[in-house]
Amino acid sequence: MIGEKRAVACIVEYNGGILIGKKKSREGHAMSGEWHIPGEKLLDGEDWEDAVHRCISDEAGIRVIINEHIADYVNGYKFRVRWYLCTGSSPHPVAGEDLDDVKYVPRDQVREKCGPHDISTWPPEIRKYFDL
Repeated sequence: MIGEKRAVACIVEYNGGILIGKKKSREGHAMSGEWHIPGEKLLDGEDWEDAVHRCISDEAGIRVIINEHIADYVNGYKFRVRWYLCTGSSPHPVAGEDLDDVKYVPRDQVREKCGPHDISTWPPEIRKYFDL
């Protein structure tokens, strides 16, 4: 839809771990200083899968293989967020410019590590994926 606000969220798996990033502390940013599942707004004219590749390259400096689209969800900010399950290309992610850190954590620790704001934006399919 023209004018629709769109974003992607990417669950990136590598050797049993899930990629999470820690946002730099910035006044007024909802996830300031919190760990989160990587995601990005789509750029004008960008398709969903290109956004996934750009997102993970920008946030973690790695490439991914997209395995499947697992959910679509309109969040509280009126963004249509398309969630993807991906496989990472490297065990050594590097934090992008808006992150203080990025790392893989065991799947059963994601819900403990991610901040409450991030978790509040997860659709039911993602909550189920992480057993919430």
